[in-house]
Amino acid sequence: MVERALFMRARCVRPMAAREILLLSNDPIYADSLRRFLEQETDVHVLIETQVGKAIDIINWTEFDAIICDHSPEMDGLALVSSMRDNHFTTPFIIILDTQQGEGMVAKALFAGATYTVRRSSGQENRAVLAMVESAWNHRELLDRSLDTAKVQKRILDGSPDLILALDGQFRVRYVNEQALDYFGLETAAVLGRPAIGRIFPPVGSDGKDMLVKLSGWMDRKTTHATVPVLRKGQMTSLSAATSTWAEDGAKGMIVFLTVPSSPCGVGEGHCALDKIKEAIVTLDHDGKFTFFNSEAERLTGLSRQDVRGKHLGEAFDLQQIGEVEQGRLQAAATGSMIAKEIEIVEDGSSEWFDMRFYPHSEGVNIIFYPITRRKSIDEKLRSSEEMYRSVVEQTAEGVIMVDESFVIEFANRQLAEIVGIPVDVLIGKKMLDFIPSDDHPMFLKAFEDNRERPVGTTGYTYVRPDGKRRHLDINLSPRRYADGRFHGAIAMVSDDTDLAAANERIRYQAQALLNISAGLAVVDPQGRISFWNQRAEKLFGYSPEDVEGKTVTDILTPAPDPRYQEPIRKAIMEEGFFEMELWQTRKDGSRFLSFLQLAKVEDDNGNFLGTVTVINDITANRELQEQLKQANHKLKLMAAVTRHDIANQLQVMAASLSLARSATSIEESRAMIAKAENSLRNVNVLQEFSKDYLNIGMEEPVWNGAEKMFRSSIKNLDTKNIKVSCGVRDLEIFTDTMIEKVFYNLVDNSLRHGGKVSEISLSYHDDGDDVIMVYEDDGTGIPRDMKEAILDERSARHGMKLVKEILAINGLSIRETGTYNKGVRFEIKVPRDRYRIAPASI
Repeated sequence: MVERALFMRARCVRPMAAREILLLSNDPIYADSLRRFLEQETDVHVLIETQVGKAIDIINWTEFDAIICDHSPEMDGLALVSSMRDNHFTTPFIIILDTQQGEGMVAKALFAGATYTVRRSSGQENRAVLAMVESAWNHRELLDRSLDTAKVQKRILDGSPDLILALDGQFRVRYVNEQALDYFGLETAAVLGRPAIGRIFPPVGSDGKDMLVKLSGWMDRKTTHATVPVLRKGQMTSLSAATSTWAEDGAKGMIVFLTVPSSPCGVGEGHCALDKIKEAIVTLDHDGKFTFFNSEAERLTGLSRQDVRGKHLGEAFDLQQIGEVEQGRLQAAATGSMIAKEIEIVEDGSSEWFDMRFYPHSEGVNIIFYPITRRKSIDEKLRSSEEMYRSVVEQTAEGVIMVDESFVIEFANRQLAEIVGIPVDVLIGKKMLDFIPSDDHPMFLKAFEDNRERPVGTTGYTYVRPDGKRRHLDINLSPRRYADGRFHGAIAMVSDDTDLAAANERIRYQAQALLNISAGLAVVDPQGRISFWNQRAEKLFGYSPEDVEGKTVTDILTPAPDPRYQEPIRKAIMEEGFFEMELWQTRKDGSRFLSFLQLAKVEDDNGNFLGTVTVINDITANRELQEQLKQANHKLKLMAAVTRHDIANQLQVMAASLSLARSATSIEESRAMIAKAENSLRNVNVLQEFSKDYLNIGMEEPVWNGAEKMFRSSIKNLDTKNIKVSCGVRDLEIFTDTMIEKVFYNLVDNSLRHGGKVSEISLSYHDDGDDVIMVYEDDGTGIPRDMKEAILDERSARHGMKLVKEILAINGLSIRETGTYNKGVRFEIKVPRDRYRIAPASI
């Protein structure tokens, strides 16, 4: 809870003149109520602490004017006050008890060393606590005055052999000298702040009288001389007693002098009782000259009593701070009151801090030096730590707000005020929900409840400032807890992410656009690793973003990295910033497509290379369309040229035949010419059919076709009744369009027209590595060697054979003639691996 204490001290800063009260309680509502009451009613600063362990640490380095403890099992006030009294702390200690705690608890509290006890019963306990605190302060001041009277000071300074006790109105020991401690065999911690009865005086005297009654009688008289029973090391004995009482402002006390008959005087040098006291004590007369100098003062200053006795303060010490000491002496003498000053003594390069107490009396002033160097060091570290913490909180770019269980704002830094547009002093003490629209209250209340169990984490919220500006806030909520784990509020870190949210929205919009564009998109870092892969790229290649994560571009995009290939691309990108190319790509499933790649260099504002962006388009269909258009144009040109030439020839033959028929001298001659003209007309019709078939090449989508079925279907209209037809391709299927029937038709038609006496035709196939070769043969005349290539090219007069080559080429197949002249034709048709398959039924 250090942070909480620091904030509360920073928030409750009071003038240095205010008294300091430490309030210990694990009930935050009651503690805060009591704090507010005390600070409103009197000039005090109340520091609240919830942990006993932390309270002990604070007490060790901070001097408080009073300590108030709200006693509970978790906040054990009895153990704490007992520990304090054991360690010589005399601070007034008020214990607040619950109504269920009986008189026995009151007695235990007082015996442990409590100054007063108060019950939380009447509803007026706050005012009772205030009255007890003020009474304790009055009592302590009057006791100090009594201890400073000339008689007491003279006895102390003379090294009185008497045993000296100072008791308050409840007979608790407020002072005991070393002679008394030695005589009774007690430690200071065992008696200081605790009842004298049971420790120094027996509860019942040897005469059977109640000692409390006897002491009460003495308290009512100004002076008393009597014999009194005492407890010495567990044994009861009697001593002569002289008492002096005082009463002022409702408080009273008593000084008790016990005389030991056999006690030595002990007034010689070094034998004064004050020589045994650990603090340095000196006495100055009204002129500022030394009249007493104890052993600790000798050790502290390095001067002997003989060196300083009778000398003025300024003559004995050559210190820069002598003026402050002299000022304290004069002020105490003038006011007649104890004066406290914290003074740093610097000598020979070393520094020591002292809390100097100036006690005036009739013969001068006593000065007691309490060393506080360690406490000052701790104070300085705490101050530095607090300043550093506050500096961190105030200088952080985030807003910080702390609320209690009721949503009341306990702290807000300057950044939060700037974010929400409300001054800090307006926020403090108000409920956070007062600044939030009521429609949003359920959301915050739920987050607050969830926060009781665990930190909620970051929540986005759109806040409208008083000036109407809308801001997007990120709120990170964490619970605040007491030492026992109980929830008592929340702390939130608030950041204004309005500009970032807008930028993120733009980025999300752009990212969404990149994800959904019709082209594939790959972003590649300087090391060649793919850092972004959109949905279209996934669809094109079949690889998901997870598949390509951490992969290099060459792992996915073909070709594989080849310095001879990659270097020109890299050089073009780095120098020109842009590069385009067409490239066949292989998908995850092994299929291929033709891509058009556009690569662009990406740089930051300083020109540093950040990577490349690659836009990928599948242009397979476009390229196929281009090829189809190219082929169509080629076919149209070829068809136009061939058809025009051939039809022109046939028309010339027809015209010449008809002319000769008109001039023929006989009917037979005329009929022969007319028959020749009719034959030319039939050839024109053949050319027209050829043109039609030629234009249909490549117009159909390829499908899987059975080779035997296509072959037999193609020749059913040809006259092959006198020819033996063999087909050995029953299990072979080829991926082509149906125009493949024209291939088989024209091959057979070519055999019938030009093969001479053909008696046998066959179609078979065999493997050729990864490919298949379909073989068409006949036993006719064959083709001369010098015509084997010409028969299939554009110059061929056999139109059907030209059509064969074009149809096969469109379907990815090729043909050549390898037969022997006068033995028959042999056409070999090469079918690539991806264009054929063996029918499953035959495998």
